[in-house]
Amino acid sequence: MVTVFPNVSETFVVSNILQVLDQGKKVIILVQKKKSSKNSSQSELYKRYNLDEKVLEFREPKKSFQRYFKAIILLLNPLIFFYFIKCCIALQRISLEFIFKLNYYKPYRKANLFHIHFAFSGDLVPLLKKIGFIKSKIIVTFHGIDAFLREEKKYSNIKKRYDVIFETVNLITVNTPYLKEKVIGLGCSSNKIKIVPVGINLKLYAPKILPKILPDKTSIRLVSIGRLIELKGHEYGLRAVKILIDKGVNIHYSIIGTGNLFEYLRGLVNELELHNHVELLGACSQEFIIKELELSHVFLMLSITDSEGRAEAQGLVTAEAQAMGLPIVGFKSGGVPYAVSAKTSILVEEKNIKELSSAIIECVQNPERYSRMSLEANAWANNNFDVSKMVDAYYNI
Repeated sequence: MVTVFPNVSETFVVSNILQVLDQGKKVIILVQKKKSSKNSSQSELYKRYNLDEKVLEFREPKKSFQRYFKAIILLLNPLIFFYFIKCCIALQRISLEFIFKLNYYKPYRKANLFHIHFAFSGDLVPLLKKIGFIKSKIIVTFHGIDAFLREEKKYSNIKKRYDVIFETVNLITVNTPYLKEKVIGLGCSSNKIKIVPVGINLKLYAPKILPKILPDKTSIRLVSIGRLIELKGHEYGLRAVKILIDKGVNIHYSIIGTGNLFEYLRGLVNELELHNHVELLGACSQEFIIKELELSHVFLMLSITDSEGRAEAQGLVTAEAQAMGLPIVGFKSGGVPYAVSAKTSILVEEKNIKELSSAIIECVQNPERYSRMSLEANAWANNNFDVSKMVDAYYNI
């Protein structure tokens, strides 16, 4: 279960699904909104595995007459009628939507397992399990953004839904100890939470040359991947690159991603006179990203704690970069320290661009150390972020 599928930024969900399919399991992808395969960064895999045929979008009649007529027909089913009443009592309101949701989930009420990616994607399923309609086991995987809830009244309904999740589901998984503490803070018992790092398909992230080699004369290539939002901290990468350029270091910096800060970052590139050194590449396919990682020498992981108190829970891109043999330079923020090791990374305090620029120089000034970091990065990713191990962990638990 996810809210939207496919989603260009959620390659880990697709990787999870493909691994389960490779194990011979039957998969149905339940979504509130289905998008075309063009919205996937893994369009080739999407087509090869016929994922489009496995996606079932929730739909209900829009016109009033059709809604009432269809609802009356569905209520003739004693199962739907009984649990509609229970649903209304549990939620203390009456809505025709409940009838259509019950009908939508009815074929899967006795499935082996519901795996909900992102807690807010659970829809009514945890509640339907609580009242007895859903008979399946349920895993809910928190990914980070779903663990940061603001305190305004309009979020009170989400908190109530989370209380139901924590009470009824069989298992909560998180990707780092950092995220575990955040979910406990939301009211979940620590006994129900297991740490399962989100994995990647290592077959896709296989470097052609390992260890990576620093160039003698051409520029050092830095890369960051992530949405262009405050949380991802791209601004600080640009300011650190400016320091390096002013010191005479030959740098090329690529930023992959799209978001509401695109124009701001483009303006900052011009303001800092970095247009000859920085590329804002926008949203890119997984194939393009892998090629860019192949060309790059250092991955900048710049996530910060944003103005709403949110931080990176794991930073899956660090696993992808390390698998490609890239050392990580970035900030000690959120769960990022759990996604790297001291042998694969140099992390500094959040937003400290002087330390960040010094760390980049430290990483690349010694070719022998750089080669060791590159080898360690690849080994670390292979040992800790194999998607097949992630799926096995779900089943073993």
